[in-house]
Amino acid sequence: MNILLYVGAIGFLLTGLINSKTSYASISPSSIFYDRNEEEVKNYYSSLTNGIKGDNLLSALQPILKNNQKSLSLKDVASGNWNYFLLIDRDYDKDPLAETEISSGVWKSDNVVCRPLYEESFTFVKSASPGDKVNREHVFPKSHGFQDSSSYAPFAGTDLQNLHMGEAANNQQGHGDYPYGNVANKDNASKIKSVISGNVTGYTGLNTSGIKVYEPMDRDKGDIARSLFYMAARYHTYDSTVSNSPALKLVNSPKDISGSVYASETQNNPCEYGILSDLLKWNIEDPVDDYEIHRNNLVFNACQYNRNPFIDYPSWADIAFGNSSSGIDKSLAPRVIGGSENPPVLVKEETPTAVVDSETFVISNLIKSSDYYLVLSDGTKIKVKSSAEDGKVILKDYRDSLLNKTIVGIIKIGDGITTTDSDTQEINIVYKEEPIELEKEVIPAAIYNKTNNTFINLVPSAKYILKFSDGTTLEANSDASGVISLNTYISSLRGKTLVGLVKAGDLVSTADSDVQIFDITYPSDFDPNNENKIDNTNLILISVSSAVFVCLVVGVIVTLVIRKKKIKK
Repeated sequence: MNILLYVGAIGFLLTGLINSKTSYASISPSSIFYDRNEEEVKNYYSSLTNGIKGDNLLSALQPILKNNQKSLSLKDVASGNWNYFLLIDRDYDKDPLAETEISSGVWKSDNVVCRPLYEESFTFVKSASPGDKVNREHVFPKSHGFQDSSSYAPFAGTDLQNLHMGEAANNQQGHGDYPYGNVANKDNASKIKSVISGNVTGYTGLNTSGIKVYEPMDRDKGDIARSLFYMAARYHTYDSTVSNSPALKLVNSPKDISGSVYASETQNNPCEYGILSDLLKWNIEDPVDDYEIHRNNLVFNACQYNRNPFIDYPSWADIAFGNSSSGIDKSLAPRVIGGSENPPVLVKEETPTAVVDSETFVISNLIKSSDYYLVLSDGTKIKVKSSAEDGKVILKDYRDSLLNKTIVGIIKIGDGITTTDSDTQEINIVYKEEPIELEKEVIPAAIYNKTNNTFINLVPSAKYILKFSDGTTLEANSDASGVISLNTYISSLRGKTLVGLVKAGDLVSTADSDVQIFDITYPSDFDPNNENKIDNTNLILISVSSAVFVCLVVGVIVTLVIRKKKIKK
């Protein structure tokens, strides 16, 4: 009896290990199902320099992620081959490993309960045409930087840190090539129904910046964000030494592309995707769970032998892509199953009540030197910063974005590390500017001097406007003595009648002066500077010289004739 109880207890313990969420940490390190411990994960990134951040961190991660990465082919991930996806996208909570799978290292390929993107659950049955319900989803679309004639070309096209099993309708009709982001108004968005459950599991619509985006179900947001962070690190710069290795970049406003972009086209222009600010939020709002950690380990152990650093260290996302002032801290533990690091618990910003002055258009009583959103009546948000001295926001500083618009709310932006954005405080203020009544210039009366064609008695070194009867105008500047010599503008005066003179205002404190009336007509051949005058003196000299020359010639001819007659006699 004691022996039977002992055997039963052992069996119970084994069953518990196999079926529990953390059981895979107890599997042999030589098994493909083994989950790496903290020390093993830290060693993978041992070459990184402590405190590194931003582009320097991405540049340092790229060779680590490239090193030992297996080049997967089309037949490995497509052409009806679901083998890898049935390993890495399996829901091990609902469909735990059998002892035979653990001992053999061979996982089942039919009747597998999976956790695809865009749906809660899907049971993969070979005979039920699963390809009608699920697709192989490139989270970072292959059209954005690594399009290839075969569609699945290593390295980027077959990278399993980016390729996931995904529900078909949301993949094709929802995500497509649109960037991931938060839809501003889901009521007006396209609702994507899953072909698996019939439930709406995604939305396609405009974000607050007017960019068309795809928003998945909340459970998938962090997983998607971290897949995209991986792609922007692994393919940070173009790599000509291996196939299909583009330069990829995450931004808030990705450039629209027509058609598809090939890796070679990204050599000097990284292909952009997003929406980065939303992805950074999703990384926090949907933290790493055991399913994602286990998937990362399976890709590393059994598929392509590299890791996603943003699953191992979720905080590195803000350090690499956000506004973190500090770099990585290598002493911190990575995320592992059964590990010591817990997802950050964020709290909403608690802020003092903003005070709005509708006359001066100043918002006060804000946290000093902090970022806020002003929420407009059309749903858009304008980012502003409070003063470091008094915690005020002067709306005039943002007039180009706010003029004649209604502000209905204000939000304190969270730091994304310990705090999220505050609740919206409702306000109501229309930012308008009253038209400024400019005083007209008071100037002395101009005097026209017909003899030398000048205006005198003007404001010195000032701009004036000459008005003509045909409606045209001409700018002219007075000199330091308050004189405008109109002969300077002869080509513009010919054939015209000058009917008025105006002193130009500075349009800040003064408007143009009243028009002083004149009636001065300039003929089309007006030539006060004698530009076309012929020099009569020279003409006279030429004429005299010509006459003398003619007389001399005649005299010579007469003399010759007389001599000839004398010779004949």
